[in-house]
Amino acid sequence: MTQRHSNSLLIVPGLGGSGDDHWQSHVERSRPGAERVHQIEWDRPNLRTWLEQLHRAVERHPHSVLVAHS
Repeated sequence: MTQRHSNSLLIVPGLGGSGDDHWQSHVERSRPGAERVHQIEWDRPNLRTWLEQLHRAVERHPHSVLVAHS
């Protein structure tokens, strides 16, 4: 028998972090259990650190659907 996993949403904003009125923020507020992947510096992206943050979030929620922008 195949085990089913509940998929949560991981919101992955781009540059600037997607403010309160951004569609990603609306999705995050409307979906219980949705989680935003937080970055250290939203306005100064660093590929290595951003990927590390994303990797940690996916490890915490391994069956998540990523909702990414830019």
